[in-house]
Amino acid sequence: MKIIQNDPIYCSVVPPIEINKFKKVFEYPSEYWIQGAFKKQRKCITSLMANHPHKGWFLAGSLSAVKEYCEINSIPLEIEPYIPEPIKTVPAALPGIIFRNDQKNAIDAVTKQFRGIIKAPTGSGKTVMAGGIISMYPESKSIVIVHTKSLFLQTVEELKKWFGDDVGRIGSGTYEPNRITVCMIQTVNKILINKKSEKYDEFADLLADVDIVIIDEAHHLAKDQGHYVELMLSCLAPIRIGLTATPNPKNKTKERLVGEGHLGPVMGDLTVERGVESGILAQPRLKLIPVPKTIAVKSNKYADIYRDCIVLNKTRNRLIAKEASDTIRAGKSVLIMISDIVNKHAEIIRDLMIDLYDTDSQIVTGATDNNLREEIKTTLKNKDILCVIVTSVWREGINIPSLDCVINAVGGKSDIMVLQNVGRGLRTAEGKEEILIVDFLDPYQFLAQHSIERLRIYNDMGILNK
Repeated sequence: MKIIQNDPIYCSVVPPIEINKFKKVFEYPSEYWIQGAFKKQRKCITSLMANHPHKGWFLAGSLSAVKEYCEINSIPLEIEPYIPEPIKTVPAALPGIIFRNDQKNAIDAVTKQFRGIIKAPTGSGKTVMAGGIISMYPESKSIVIVHTKSLFLQTVEELKKWFGDDVGRIGSGTYEPNRITVCMIQTVNKILINKKSEKYDEFADLLADVDIVIIDEAHHLAKDQGHYVELMLSCLAPIRIGLTATPNPKNKTKERLVGEGHLGPVMGDLTVERGVESGILAQPRLKLIPVPKTIAVKSNKYADIYRDCIVLNKTRNRLIAKEASDTIRAGKSVLIMISDIVNKHAEIIRDLMIDLYDTDSQIVTGATDNNLREEIKTTLKNKDILCVIVTSVWREGINIPSLDCVINAVGGKSDIMVLQNVGRGLRTAEGKEEILIVDFLDPYQFLAQHSIERLRIYNDMGILNK
């Protein structure tokens, strides 16, 4: 059996039917629902994450997993690698930056493996690592992909400090590519799906010519269709790096297989515990507050339970308002994370803070003007205001080192969501040694199990007893 790496995107198996020898590498559990006699029933099946399995193709980032599987199972394998043209490299260096050992190790790994996911907690300097990687290839073209306007502006600003006029941008109404181009994924996707647009040919040529693609918040590259996949299937960069604090779970999920298929395996991993021990990150201190059972639940639907027992739960919202107000009175800053805007959860909490505790807060949602968002972020960073209630628009990529407390008012059970919430406060600042994480233990159907899942996540992070 022979595997040919055709390019940075795909590998093919010769003969194609031989992919069946290692198809378990691409298997993952999935489920669907069928209508039974009285109610819908869940059916679990095993699905296959291999592109055109009947033709023997698969995503090239999975090659290392295939090699490992074949080695463990004594399957003879010949590999014909894809060998790109040599790229000039120099030691990584950024003006004014001294790389920590963990950053240097991650950057150096790129020159050996060329592709993969660098896992590093929020606050550990992922943009510095991206800059370090780019600095090793002074004659190469790079694109850096981000997914929000805040991250777009922040990344352009940071890279310009180190690379000056070599930095261009595509996004937010601007099309100015350069040797190093920061791109908003929404903008480039619009270009790629509209082959008749005036920028399509120009951007397609850019994707064929770049040597490096860096995906920020790479856990978003987790679907087999959509913005990121369109980009990755059009980009011929041999160096393909993802940066994230929260890679998809280690167990075999479709999301993990997609992410690693396009990028490669996790090749750097700085844990929160090690970050705290080395002084890179603030120590998370967890405060868990039981929510009394005061509501007679009348529905078995999750959406109804979430609305009544999280969003509109007066007792729970008073607890949130009290924790935030106590933090404010101590002269410390707090970020309250919510998810609901339909039922005005932010306004409910803000009104309780005003009415019960005579404290105030700002609200940031997706509808908040970008200039106002930046103004609120700056005033919170400077502690000119001490409380912001925010939806998921600030869950990623927001740099507020001085933040003292994060309140999880969302609930939920997602590893990525919980880790991103905690990450909002992990950055260090002068006089700051710890970050307080406040969470609530809910007693209702579905929500109690979600609370247990969050405890597991906190335990895995090593902060359950902190």
